[in-house]
Amino acid sequence: MLCAVLESAGYVVGEANAPSGVFRGAAGDWSHLGWTNVRAFDLAVSDAGWFIGAGNGVLRSRDEGISWRVTTDWRITEVLSLHVEGSTVHAATAHGPWKSPDSGDTWRFIGDGLPPVSGSFCTWIGRGPDDQIWVGTEMGLFAKAGDGWRPAGLAGRPVRKVAVSGGEVWVATDGQGLWHSTDGGAEWSPILPGEPLYAVAASGPRIATAGYRTPVFVSGDAGATWQHLDVPATSVHALTWDAGGLWMGTNCGVFRGWGPRRGAAPRRPRPPGGHRGGVGGG
Repeated sequence: MLCAVLESAGYVVGEANAPSGVFRGAAGDWSHLGWTNVRAFDLAVSDAGWFIGAGNGVLRSRDEGISWRVTTDWRITEVLSLHVEGSTVHAATAHGPWKSPDSGDTWRFIGDGLPPVSGSFCTWIGRGPDDQIWVGTEMGLFAKAGDGWRPAGLAGRPVRKVAVSGGEVWVATDGQGLWHSTDGGAEWSPILPGEPLYAVAASGPRIATAGYRTPVFVSGDAGATWQHLDVPATSVHALTWDAGGLWMGTNCGVFRGWGPRRGAAPRRPRPPGGHRGGVGGG
């Protein structure tokens, strides 16, 4: 398991920061990889390398996290989400989306056609149910259409994370709950209205979502019924499923818990110094 840590909980004025960036491990045994004070928002792994979406751009490692280099220039900062397929890298930033066809060696801005300001503040990027690249923004969802973009739903809603499973789409929004579409985004149903949600994960019928001062909401039947999983953290920023259950990246470290057919209190395989970050397979 790989974990991207945004910032350290152990900061003390005048003293050295505890490490942030990338950690690898599980069940309490974590080791730090690479640069020690990277503000890591997202982490993606492919055959072309490991990539970090960070405050200072997109970082790449070709030796499994031992050494890193920044692949971007001054135009690309605050990289909040990454999507990697082979050598093609898409980056969602606070200033719009970017694309690299060659593992980060060169970059091209692809945000022309998105609404200005809030519509260009991209919080998520990935493959949509129509197999096109989608972005989540402060003004809803947009899907790539030729050289521009088309609205893909949830107009005016602040998107934080998107999970696509088959033809179904689950969207976590800040203060406006979870939204679900079964027809590729043509129609949407609200779930958990009013909740400030930062993360969502879907794997077949297993769904999980959480955010600021919320429990982790989990479903094993594609959202027909829900359970609450209480995690000792103020906010949850990342969720991912594997065969054993759910991993949760929070402001108090990484937790592991609930499986689809058994309730389980979360246990805490916390990376050292971790405060906020994401989790992903590795």
